[in-house]
Amino acid sequence: MNRQCFWWFLAAGLTISVAIVCIYYALDLGKVSVVIPIASTGPFFSLILAATFLHDVERVTSKDRSQRCHDRRRGGAAYALEVIRAIDVL
Repeated sequence: MNRQCFWWFLAAGLTISVAIVCIYYALDLGKVSVVIPIASTGPFFSLILAATFLHDVERVTSKDRSQRCHDRRRGGAAYALEVIRAIDVL
């Protein structure tokens, strides 16, 4: 592993750990029916932030679903959005 990448991985791991602790703390203080829907908006904000700050790297579009399934050039954010939609349907 590259030493420069190590610090990014460490920061990501710490951020996720703090987020999980915050979710459990919120569950301890509040109702599940309120906390979980709010905590589930995380992927939406990730998509918005990726479209805002990574517009040169990731291209977030709203193509037709049939075209998206066969397009191998789509970005990671568009794929993440498709996975979120599939999970919501279940």
